[in-house]
Amino acid sequence: MRKIIIIAAILMAISGASADEINLNFFIHPQFTIKNLDAVDQLQQATMDSCMSINVYAGELFKPVLADSLVLKYMSELPGMLFSPNDFLHYHKDKFPTFGLLAANIESDSVTTLKKFVIKVDTLRIGIFSIYTPDWAVKNQLAEGVNVRADVLAVAREQVNKLRAEGCDQIIMLTSLSKFVVSHLVEEIAIDAVINFDYKNTKNVMLGEQEQTGYYYINSESGKFGRLKIKSTGNEITKDWQELSWKNAGSGR
Repeated sequence: MRKIIIIAAILMAISGASADEINLNFFIHPQFTIKNLDAVDQLQQATMDSCMSINVYAGELFKPVLADSLVLKYMSELPGMLFSPNDFLHYHKDKFPTFGLLAANIESDSVTTLKKFVIKVDTLRIGIFSIYTPDWAVKNQLAEGVNVRADVLAVAREQVNKLRAEGCDQIIMLTSLSKFVVSHLVEEIAIDAVINFDYKNTKNVMLGEQEQTGYYYINSESGKFGRLKIKSTGNEITKDWQELSWKNAGSGR
């Protein structure tokens, strides 16, 4: 399988950052149409900050559903860095995306996916990975040569172990798994935050035996995005989850 190529300028920006604080901006089900892609300017304004920001998109990105080639084209125009869309059907492609397409439990012989990604900000290391519910493979048409692993607990453990081995201080899982499955998973595996992009009625809570895992959901179709602010001060790492406006950039900050 080919390794995905991340734009060199982005990598340089990450490695050259000097702050020990980062904003991870999560856009869940933003539901773009071809006509409303002028919202890109609003997104850029909404996510501008003094500290480093990474934009992460998940769920259904386009409405109505577009052909895969159009999904790739318009995803490349969004001010994002990591994508985990469930309206991308993994058909065979002649061209590969140059952004990060996160999917730890999806393998394809034509579309390259990232199993995990590490964000480095000074001494702070954040690991992120994405897991799709196996139900997704039942609801969507898959191309020949695509495999969706159903052993999600084993997949999550593999990625967490690898990210811990790389020295990550915080590990975030982006997923469409149900809250019931996630509740069991975070009791078995040490994950610091879970961002869910499927269950709209899920409230933001703490999960795990020691309530060590933040469990968050936001629906960007309503005009908001979720910001997970992670800050390292000495030996202490703090996390803060916020719901901010992007359709009215500047008014909800």
